[in-house]
Amino acid sequence: MKIKVRYYNLTLDITKKVEEEIDIPENSTVNDAIKIVCQKYGYAFEQRVTLTMDSMEGKVQRANVYLNNRPVDYEYEYPEKLNTKLKEGDILSFGSLIGGGN
Repeated sequence: MKIKVRYYNLTLDITKKVEEEIDIPENSTVNDAIKIVCQKYGYAFEQRVTLTMDSMEGKVQRANVYLNNRPVDYEYEYPEKLNTKLKEGDILSFGSLIGGGN
C-alpha cells in the first residue's frame, strides 16, 4: 500500500526532500509508518519527530506527526492515536505545520 509522506521545518534538513511516496504493508498503523521512516533517516530524524512539552502534569512527549493534516496524537478524529490504521493515499506529515498569511 502506498502513502504520501511530507517533511516540514523540523525534518526537512535531514530528509533533503519535501515529500515522497512510500510503500507500507497492508493494515499498518501510523506508528508502523513512523518506524519505517525513522529507519530510513536514522536517529536524528527520530529525535525530531518526538516533542517534549511541559504540561500541568510535568513533561509530556508527543509525536510531531500529522495524518491528513491533523495532529494524530490528540485529534478527536483519531481516537486510536498512533495506532490508527492507515489506508491507501493517506498523507503522513512530519514537523510542525505552520499556517498563516492570506
